[in-house]
Amino acid sequence: MKGIEAACIGVLRKDAELRTAKSGRPWLAIPLAVGEGEDTQYVAASMFSGDLEQMAASLTAGTSCYVEGKIKVRLWENDGKPTPSIWFTANVVQPLGLIGEKRPAKSRKSGRAPASKPKTTSRQASLLDSQTPIRGIEPSANGRPFDDEIPF
Repeated sequence: MKGIEAACIGVLRKDAELRTAKSGRPWLAIPLAVGEGEDTQYVAASMFSGDLEQMAASLTAGTSCYVEGKIKVRLWENDGKPTPSIWFTANVVQPLGLIGEKRPAKSRKSGRAPASKPKTTSRQASLLDSQTPIRGIEPSANGRPFDDEIPF
């Protein structure tokens, strides 16, 4: 394993930008602010795989998001002085708290998949269909094991 794996939650400082490398490969630039007040760190994240166009559309300024990937500290010149900054090569970028129109289109269309009914074996079916009391619970006059609507 090369590099340091890390995760953070930050707020986008400006809209994510879809860019193209010299090689022609698309990538997404994601500028984040992590932390609050004087402890705020400015992090540059890059994403190279996935549906980058959809991600770019949903990652707008002010959106909170979870970022996971490899980090590096890089030096750059600021007024002639070397300044360190944190860079993420992200493999997971998840917008947080998006609802309605800001929610990514993929999750808006599909929503949650309906839960499938578990398969019932013939033994389970015969127990469910039988009128034999289970574990010594006798049915009440109305055919249910308890008198009350709610058993507590």
